[in-house]
Amino acid sequence: MVQRVTLPTRKSYNTRSNRRRIVKTPGGKLRYLAVKKKASSPKCGDCGTKLSGIPALRPHGYARVSKRIKTVQRAYGGSRCAGCVRDRFVSMLCRWHTATDSSIAKQDRSRLPGRGAKDCQKGHQGGRCWQVDVCPSFVRLALSPHASHVTSRC
Repeated sequence: MVQRVTLPTRKSYNTRSNRRRIVKTPGGKLRYLAVKKKASSPKCGDCGTKLSGIPALRPHGYARVSKRIKTVQRAYGGSRCAGCVRDRFVSMLCRWHTATDSSIAKQDRSRLPGRGAKDCQKGHQGGRCWQVDVCPSFVRLALSPHASHVTSRC
């Protein structure tokens, strides 16, 4: 005959917060063991994918671990994934690049008569140009916490 198992608490309903499983004790008796809720992993705020490198814990678990476990050593680490940070950074560079180009072009036109500024050695027009590389090493350099400003001039 099957051994009976009594509930340890008065709450007998099988709700999300009251899950339990039966375990056998070393004495050979059966007891209920409370099952904790499964923790959901942190997601990227832009695309919603799982953030790699950050453990999935319940809220109280995050309160008990140090900051280095809750974040990643990168700009927006622990909030945005690496792909979204790269997209943000590249779009910011492009916006900055167009604004800088237009202001430099105005300055060059006002200073030089006639034709305007000469082309730079790399073939960019306007004399003074700011090169925007989208290569991973440039983005990695720009996203490092020690880089205060990143500009690459022709």
